[in-house]
Amino acid sequence: MGGRRRRPGYTKTRHDYAGGRTTYTAMYEVSAGEYISAGTFHTFDEAEAAWVEMAAQIRRGVHVDPRRGRIKFTVFAAVYLDTIAHTKANTRRTYRGTLDRQLIPTFGDLYLNEITTEAVAIWIRRLSDAGYAPGTIRSYKSHFSAIMSCALAWGYGLAYNPCIAVKVPKEPPLRIRALTPESVVALFNALTGPTARLLVELDLQTGCRWGEITELRGGDVIDDPDHDDRVYLRVERAVADVGAADNPLGNGSRFFVEDTTKEIGRAHV
Repeated sequence: MGGRRRRPGYTKTRHDYAGGRTTYTAMYEVSAGEYISAGTFHTFDEAEAAWVEMAAQIRRGVHVDPRRGRIKFTVFAAVYLDTIAHTKANTRRTYRGTLDRQLIPTFGDLYLNEITTEAVAIWIRRLSDAGYAPGTIRSYKSHFSAIMSCALAWGYGLAYNPCIAVKVPKEPPLRIRALTPESVVALFNALTGPTARLLVELDLQTGCRWGEITELRGGDVIDDPDHDDRVYLRVERAVADVGAADNPLGNGSRFFVEDTTKEIGRAHV
């Protein structure tokens, strides 16, 4: 004969809550005989509905254990940095800089499930009030959102990403002022020596970054079979200031040459 089936949850009545008020705590079963709280409520019916919903989530396989959210942000940030070891060294340095300058001082001592949308919005407003450029604020928030999205995907007790609904200040339209032919002539006349002129002309003609231009080799220039006066320029390396902590070589140098392959259309010789 089978035993009595254990209930997946129950409501615990408390008569000694703050101020002597009576409250109701919803308890639900997460493993055999182990119950955790789904929250404390003012009415019995609210508490009953809360544990029933949590029990239903467990049955559907979509339950997120809130206890996993009891890890401080600074601890999870270190875990996250370890997971992006495969990314470019410069990317890791950028994330580390955002963490060290902004996220750890602001959210480091909070548990993951204590970081709310309101807290993120207040942080964004303070950055704006402090005079940070909209582009910088957008970059900081993007890094923060990526970290919290990772915590959500890994089941660290979050019901949502608190960064998603937070808006950042709008950036003014970017207007690029092109150099006139006279300005280009004046620029070249101000340069000293053929090497400087070659580097600047490559920059003007291709749009390459300085870290890419300084790592070009003779073999990166490929003749265009259809035009005698044009070549392909293959960019395979770029030097970046990644910081000593994120240099994969571990030699204490700030600079690292990364592999990055792309072809720059056709550049005039």
